[in-house]
Amino acid sequence: MKNYIAAGILPLLLLGCNLKISDSGQESESRQEDTGSVYDTEEPDGKKPSPDLSFIDIDEDGFSVEEGDCDDSDSSIHPGAEEVEDGVDNDCDSVIDEDFSDPDLDGDGYTSAVDCDDGDSSVHPGASEGDVDNNGTGLDNDCDGRVDEGTHDYDDDEDGFTENEGDCNDSAPFIHPSAPEVLDFRDNDCDGLVDEGTYAYDDDGDGFTESQGDCDDNDASINPSAVEVCDTIDNNCDEIIDTDATDKITWYADFDGDTYGSLSWPIESCNQPANTSENGDDCNDSNSSVHPSAPEVLDGVDNDCDGLIDEGTDSSVEDLDGDGWNSLEDCDDNDASINPDAVEVCDTVDNNCDEFVDTDAIDKVTYYIDADGDSYGDITLPKESCTQPAYTSENGDDCNDGDSTINPGVEEVLNDGIDNDCNTDTPDHLLH
Repeated sequence: MKNYIAAGILPLLLLGCNLKISDSGQESESRQEDTGSVYDTEEPDGKKPSPDLSFIDIDEDGFSVEEGDCDDSDSSIHPGAEEVEDGVDNDCDSVIDEDFSDPDLDGDGYTSAVDCDDGDSSVHPGASEGDVDNNGTGLDNDCDGRVDEGTHDYDDDEDGFTENEGDCNDSAPFIHPSAPEVLDFRDNDCDGLVDEGTYAYDDDGDGFTESQGDCDDNDASINPSAVEVCDTIDNNCDEIIDTDATDKITWYADFDGDTYGSLSWPIESCNQPANTSENGDDCNDSNSSVHPSAPEVLDGVDNDCDGLIDEGTDSSVEDLDGDGWNSLEDCDDNDASINPDAVEVCDTVDNNCDEFVDTDAIDKVTYYIDADGDSYGDITLPKESCTQPAYTSENGDDCNDGDSTINPGVEEVLNDGIDNDCNTDTPDHLLH
């Protein structure tokens, strides 16, 4: 209370020293000639300026602010005062509680006993580690024995990488730029991609992962929805290469080896099978002397497959076998059973003189294409012939002619989801 009174009344007392009171009770002003007045100057309008009190010892401790008193409202604080352990700079030397065993030298609220750098007020227990951008400062700001922990420059999970070195999750030691990517729905290697290279990631961006049936996840042109083409690759991942290709070529069986095939025997394949031709215009594929390039001769046969017989030739003719057909019309004028009106049968003879041997025989047998060679053919691919062609079977009950392990002759394999024996009545699961 004394200090407040002194601060309020003392200026008035000092002002009173400059006034004289007359006997009549009237005040008369008498200016001091002392240069130490509280008014150093006079304002142009004659008014007194605010008093400068820095040289006045307001708390009467023997020191003014001008003389170094760092708190002139407390007489216990001044130069030369005894420093006590109270968290205050008692002797005005800018050091708090010096000369005590546990001072707070930097004024950060923590004494040297707990402050690991009592000369730096930014370093003390509870201080934030790192700078405002959470980068490291190289200091143990919070005095926990670690430098820059929790900042972008500290390897919190001890995996060898800090956040500033590319660690995208510095709390997980299995996540860092050198970590292997595994299927865990995390970006293990910090490259911005999740689970790349695993069977659940679409590496080639074609819309299918390996777990969804992509048989080559490094090639976007290969996936379950791709179109199969002739390239010796399983484009559509159905485990069958080129068999269902859309660009297969149609070849024709060339039974007589004259490089011309028969339209009656088409074979679709990416590569040319043996004993086939791209040309199917052979009108008699059992006679190598009859084909589109053969010369026409006088023999009652359409040698060049142009629909005309013996054109360009001339000869007197007669009916030697008496079957009503002369030698130009009869393909064997020595056998009355052979003529254009005869019925074609399976006997390796052109009975009806149509230049096709047995092709249109009425007693041909129906065979079925056996593509997988398991002795069972495909009922949808019948071939009628007098003799059994290669790659055929008389049995057409194969329900999957692309797999030789599936046919009516094998035993049903339980619990594989496949009709192995082509018998839908055979159960795939044991009944309990």
